Amino acid sequence: LLVCDAGESAHLKDAFIRYKVADRVEVKEESDNYALLHLTSITPEMAQDLALLTLPQQDLGWLEVESALVVKRRRLDSIGYDLICESQKLDKVLKLLEQNRYEAFSQEAFELERIRAGLPQFPIEMNENFILSESGIENVISSNKGCYTGQEVIEKASAIGELPYKLARFSVSAILDSLQGAKLEALIDSKWVQCGSALSSAADQESGETFAFVRTKTKALEAAKFRLAGKEAWLRDLRA
Repeated sequence: LLVCDAGESAHLKDAFIRYKVADRVEVKEESDNYALLHLTSITPEMAQDLALLTLPQQDLGWLEVESALVVKRRRLDSIGYDLICESQKLDKVLKLLEQNRYEAFSQEAFELERIRAGLPQFPIEMNENFILSESGIENVISSNKGCYTGQEVIEKASAIGELPYKLARFSVSAILDSLQGAKLEALIDSKWVQCGSALSSAADQESGETFAFVRTKTKALEAAKFRLAGKEAWLRDLRA
């Protein structure tokens, strides 16, 4: 069971089918049959209600219980747990959450925490138009799996040691609307040079900051000053 965090289902299914190698593999969409909820933590009371005797210990470790599949996963600043359940059981799980006083994130709040934590999503900040290792997730790329689509590009990039483009995270000390497509400029040799563009952003009303994922030329990251959408911007660590 593969879970995609974002994107249109038709586009995602087409991407899997396009790069499918084995004829015996069938790609079938199950969005109508399953639901996913993410919990930043699981209280002892909630664990008891889910009949969880223990919690998954390793990242992406999972346990199957009567009501749901429980997967340990970092989606925000700290590691939490995905609950994947059949759609017909969703109301039961939501009722358990309500009884245990869990509060739901809004989509806007979730996006802010995700981008602030530096966690890219497919196909928003990662897709088939970018080299996967641009996103700083080399640890999930297999180097001994054997032949697979895109392996030659990945291996070449690894041998060179530096990619022409990278995914970076910036902040601006202002509340800005969607920065998608906004231009990033770097001060190089006393001149402002366009070097990238924003892929996504989210504003924090409390701190007065806007955070953004930007695809930029790698060499430009050596600059001392940046501007995003004409505003002074600060380079942040990709992962918070």
